[in-house]
Amino acid sequence: MFVLDPPWTKDGPETFTMAVPEAHTTFKRGGVGWPQRPPAVLRCPSCSRSFTHEFANDYIDCPDCHFELAPDKFADLDLLGLVCPHCTRELDHGIRHPGMMDVPEYASCTECQYHWEYQHDYESATRS
Repeated sequence: MFVLDPPWTKDGPETFTMAVPEAHTTFKRGGVGWPQRPPAVLRCPSCSRSFTHEFANDYIDCPDCHFELAPDKFADLDLLGLVCPHCTRELDHGIRHPGMMDVPEYASCTECQYHWEYQHDYESATRS
């Protein structure tokens, strides 16, 4: 009879899993939370030109005209798309809970496997 070391290392049997971490998702990189939102392409309501809003918590200002808006008013603008911060392709994005959210909740890149989630706990959802 062979006695083997337990399959867990230091945290005990309640933390042991047979799952392979790389198999949990097909996405290789990404982020969670509004501050990590990928760059957004927006349409300016003043001059109708499109521009990129790089960082979610920065003021939204059109480089072609005088238009400026606070970051918490993001949902008031026309979102044309989200851009992958790694390969610069347009991301597939959407809203899973239209009654609760008025901004994108997820975005995924099929080219480089980047994925972003607004957050996983919708009870305490805020855009801070």
